[in-house]
Amino acid sequence: MPALPKPEDREKWFYRASGAYYGKQNYRCRQCNRQAVERKPSAMLEQKVVLKRLLLERVSLRAIARILHVSVTWVVQHAKQCWQSVGDRLPTGKLEHPEIALYCLEADEVWTFVGAKDCPEWVWLAIERRSRLVVGFHIGDRGQEGALGLWLSIHEKLRQKALVFTDDWDAYATIFDKG
Repeated sequence: MPALPKPEDREKWFYRASGAYYGKQNYRCRQCNRQAVERKPSAMLEQKVVLKRLLLERVSLRAIARILHVSVTWVVQHAKQCWQSVGDRLPTGKLEHPEIALYCLEADEVWTFVGAKDCPEWVWLAIERRSRLVVGFHIGDRGQEGALGLWLSIHEKLRQKALVFTDDWDAYATIFDKG
């Protein structure tokens, strides 16, 4: 939806339409009849900060939606953004020892669902066996794309020295080298 102009210019460009079901006033453009809702950017930032805190506390997605007064779809979209950004900040620096020639990684996938069981999501994890650090993860389907996403989420330096143990799922065989 387009951003609304300043309150003094709003009358020129927009007229009031019916209110939304969540209590905000809707506006419509006088030229193209597009809908717009007044939003406060600071409130959106606060919601994202609270969302991160609630995710760290392992609160369910539905409960987060009720707490923040947003839809479950909004929570899932922003939670995925948070989870995808974590991959860049995984603590792989603790693993970079020059005396270690080979890292043993364990890779596995976990099934979960969002909203309903007919919307499955697969969480792929790679864990370094000695330190138990999560060195890579991917959220996606259970095919070759998911296995490739997991492999690419592992830091390049670890991939070069990694021996990966899996549960022999077909998708792993096409991505990981057998040794």
